Amino acid sequence: MIRGGSLFRTMMFYFVVLVAVILVIRKFVYHRIFPKKPLDVSKLGEWAVVTGATDGIGKAFVEELAALGLNIVLISRNREKLEAFAREISNKHGVNAKGIQAEFTLQDDKMYELIRKEVGNVEVGVLVNNVGMGYVHPEYFHELEAHQQHIYQAIVNCNVISAVRMCQYVLPGMISRRKGLIINVSSMLSEIPAPFISLYGGSKAFLSKFSTDLAQEVERHGVRVHLLRTGTVATKLLRVRETSWIVPSPATYVKSALKDVTSLQSVDSTGYVAHTIAQNIIKVLVSLFPGFSERNIVELGLQKRELLKEKCKHCNPANNQALVR
Repeated sequence: MIRGGSLFRTMMFYFVVLVAVILVIRKFVYHRIFPKKPLDVSKLGEWAVVTGATDGIGKAFVEELAALGLNIVLISRNREKLEAFAREISNKHGVNAKGIQAEFTLQDDKMYELIRKEVGNVEVGVLVNNVGMGYVHPEYFHELEAHQQHIYQAIVNCNVISAVRMCQYVLPGMISRRKGLIINVSSMLSEIPAPFISLYGGSKAFLSKFSTDLAQEVERHGVRVHLLRTGTVATKLLRVRETSWIVPSPATYVKSALKDVTSLQSVDSTGYVAHTIAQNIIKVLVSLFPGFSERNIVELGLQKRELLKEKCKHCNPANNQALVR
C-alpha cells in the first residue's frame, strides 16, 4: 500500500520529469520548424585552436576538427603529451598540428604573448576554450586553500582569464574575414545550485554570461559564439571513468555537441540530450520547491565532501594542479 505522502512525492517526481522532457521536445520541434543554416566548420579558416587539448573533451575536439581537415594548434600544460599528440594527429589525419605549452592557472604575460604571436600567425577559423580547473573535492569556500594552495586565483586564471584572452586574440582576424566560430566550454553548474564548489560554479557562470553577450556582439560580423553547458562526461577532471546513457565518453559527447553547435538557433546548449533533460529536471525542481531542493542539494554536497575527503590522495596544500584539464 502506498502512503499518501509517498504517492504525492512519486507523482511530483514524474510530473517534474514530464515537464523536463516537454521542454526538450519543444526545443527540438522549434529547431526543426525553424532550422538554422548548418555551419560548415571546415570552411571557416585553415586552423582550429583548442585549449586543454591533450585530455578529455579537448582531445576529442581535436580529433573531430582534424578529421574535418582543419590544422590544429594544441594548447596544454604537458609538453611531452602535446608533442606526442600533435604527431599522432598529423599522421592520422594528414593535417598540420603544433603544440604550445601553457600553464593557464598562472597569470603569465610572457606565456600569453607567445600564444598571441603563434595564434596571430595563422588563419584561425575555430577556437575551443576548453581548459578548466576544478576542486579536488567539494569544500567550504573559506577552507579551500587548506587543501590546494593558491586555488582561488588559479581557478579564476584558468576558467575565466584564459577564455577572455583567447577570444581577444582570435576575434580581430575572424571579424576581418567575417567568419569564425568560438566554442566556450562551461558547465550546467553555471545555472543550477552548486554549494561547496561555489568558486568553480561562479567561474563557469561568468563564462556563460560572457559568451551569450559576446555572441550578440559579433553575430553581425559573421562570427558565431556558442556556449556548451556540459553535464557529467567521463573525464579526468570529473574523475569519472565509466560511461552510461547519461555519462558519455568525451568522443560521444563532442560528436553530439558539434551537431548542436553547427545547427541550433540558440547560442548555448548542453551539447547532449540526456544532459538537457537532467538540467531541466533540476531547474524545474528548484523552481517548484526552492527551499526543499536547496536543502537537499546542500546535504548531498556535504555527503560528497565527506566521502571524497576520506578517499582524497591529493589534499596537499602544495598541489593545486590535481584537476586541471
